[in-house]
Order: sequence, then C-alpha cells, then structure tokens
Amino acid sequence: MARARAAPSETAQEQFLATFSAAVQHARRVRGHTQVALAALVGIAPNTLARIERGELCPSVFIAQRLAAALAVPLESLTSPPRVAPPLTRTKLADTKLARTKLAAR
Repeated sequence: MARARAAPSETAQEQFLATFSAAVQHARRVRGHTQVALAALVGIAPNTLARIERGELCPSVFIAQRLAAALAVPLESLTSPPRVAPPLTRTKLADTKLARTKLAAR
C-alpha cells in the first residue's frame, strides 16, 4: 500500500513563493520590461503577472518556464534563494601592503 505524501508546510510554500515572486520582479526590472510587456511575452494577463510578483499567485510549471524563457534566465534562478557571496577576507599579502603603506605615510 502506497503512503500518502505529506504536503509541504505552509511556511515552505510561503518561502518558495516569496523567493519566486521577488526573483521574477527583479529580473523583469533589470531587463527593463514593464509588467504589461512581460505578460504579453509570456501570454498571460498583466493582472496575473502582478499577482505573481506580489506573491499572491503561484504559477504553474508551464507559466514559470515561460517566464524564465521570456526573461532569458534559467528556471532555477527564479526558484532558488539568492546565493550570498562569502565574506571577503584579507590575505597576508594585502595586510603586509597595508602595513607598509601606513608606515610610509608616517
């Protein structure tokens, strides 16, 4: 007998939708599209795109793929949380150069 899968928690769904909606809005703005223009490229109503960007509507996989294609980005970039660059650290060489600069300035 097959077990029923547990539905994702509401929090996970909310996080996914927040990530997706922010990524779509950011990619649209970076590319200089209006909501009306992007909606036309994707084949959806501008109101539908506005609801997706506000996180009120989760698009189907088909619409998500069309959004990614219209924005010329991989679908994964719209569905994955943004990657945070590791903090910059100084190297010994940089510290040595900084120390020499400070000494020379005295």
